[in-house]
Amino acid sequence: MTKTKFLMPLLVLLVLGMATSAFAQTSCNVASTPVSRATATGHTEQAGDLIFNCSAVGATPTTAATITVSYGGVIITNDATYPVARPIAITSVTPGSFTGGPPVVTNATISNTTGQIVINVPAQPAGSPAGSFSLTGVLVSLNGTGLLTLNANVSVSPGNGVLITAGQNVATVITSIQAGINTTTAPPALLAGTQAALYPSTSAVTPVVPVPGRGAFTIVITENYIDMYREQAQYAGASNDTKLLVTFSGLAAGTSITGCTATMNNAATGVATAAVTLSAATVTVAAPSLAVSITAGAPIVDQSQIEQVRITCTGFAITLATTPQPLTTAITATVTLAPTGTALSATNTVQTTTNVTETGSGQIPRYQSAPINIGTVLAFTPNTTTFIIPFALGDPSTTAPAGTFDTGVAIANTTGETIGGTGIFATGGAQAQAGTITFNFFPGDGVAANRFSVTTASIASGQSYVANVSEILRAGGRTAAFSGYIIAVANFTNGHGMAFLYGGLAAARITSATDVLTISSPVNAARSAFGVPIGLEISSK
Repeated sequence: MTKTKFLMPLLVLLVLGMATSAFAQTSCNVASTPVSRATATGHTEQAGDLIFNCSAVGATPTTAATITVSYGGVIITNDATYPVARPIAITSVTPGSFTGGPPVVTNATISNTTGQIVINVPAQPAGSPAGSFSLTGVLVSLNGTGLLTLNANVSVSPGNGVLITAGQNVATVITSIQAGINTTTAPPALLAGTQAALYPSTSAVTPVVPVPGRGAFTIVITENYIDMYREQAQYAGASNDTKLLVTFSGLAAGTSITGCTATMNNAATGVATAAVTLSAATVTVAAPSLAVSITAGAPIVDQSQIEQVRITCTGFAITLATTPQPLTTAITATVTLAPTGTALSATNTVQTTTNVTETGSGQIPRYQSAPINIGTVLAFTPNTTTFIIPFALGDPSTTAPAGTFDTGVAIANTTGETIGGTGIFATGGAQAQAGTITFNFFPGDGVAANRFSVTTASIASGQSYVANVSEILRAGGRTAAFSGYIIAVANFTNGHGMAFLYGGLAAARITSATDVLTISSPVNAARSAFGVPIGLEISSK
């Protein structure tokens, strides 16, 4: 019994000794140089390098080994041959080490869809010195992963005489994964303090003359972290700059947004920084997008500050022969990082073809199209005529006594008139436009709750609306007599009017005629309480 107890520990020692001799000939620990920030919608985001530091081989040579690096199931979007400038590779092999041959990565050992890379380590002779090597150039698709960081898990095939040091098998390769465009504290929007451009809904000229002070718009798009915007030279292995693709919706046939330019500015100070260009100066129905690209050379993007791209467009044009009128649909915009594309091809292979379009197959960097709403950038105000009748009377009762005072109103829709001559008069003084008239009644008692409106049927171009105030009141279902002033808004331009106040018995009948005054539409120019002229003009101009 005593002899047996003595032999069992000895047997354990022998087994352990054999294990050490057979399997622990070289041991590698793993470190990383992680990338600080990456973009959540990116398909070619750079992963940090992995550094393997391996001990010298002992008295027993190793056999060939395989080290497997797994990137948590994310898709790897390049391989050992693409991009040519920075493919997946083993680099920085310590001179004189790995005398049996350096570790190797090939396309055959890269699984793009599962996010794994196998490093083949050739057999190493006994006494091979300590050495190190790095795995570099890995590009990953982070779109749709929901990850906030990215780790690489490292393992080695057992029984080959190569080990990964305990506790060294997980390394962070991307520290922070974020949105590329700020959508929280400074989301894409019009420049602070400005409004959407505003143009009349119909026009007889091109380009259209805008509402004063509202002829241009500026969009501001702010990066979400300091090195999101990058020029090609600032992104290893890149085939292009980081770009922005702004797409406009709502353009009517024959219309275009013109005079577009772009700048890059310090988000905090507004001072211009890098030079940028636009793919075009004009936006059309056929080409509704603008791509912003950083101009190569100085100045380039500052990687130490938050920057913003500003896109300004200064005009709007129509083609009279093809543009449907009136224009009513507001023009809106969205933005996405570009070039856009997919992680892999339709057959799950690495995409290696680049082109100059904004939807490139193998461009680096490239992103998933994820449009962010900017909102309305150009709106249309109805071409209206606003009238004021300073004093009006009317009684909708059908039993009003004889001689009750009433007000006759006549408003002519003179759009589309043809009166001969040359220039605009050869085809008419204004674009033909039908529209309703809304009479806004303001009783003389000054009580806001007693105010009301009545809207007519549509008045065709070339026709006139003629009615008594009593008739307008009845059409609106009113039963009480009215005394006060009226502001009428006609949904057509070039409206002209006349009002007649009349009544009394035959012996003392009174009739008074007055031009219906037109005022600048409050939609186009607010009526100010601070001494700014209202812009009254008589309708008989």
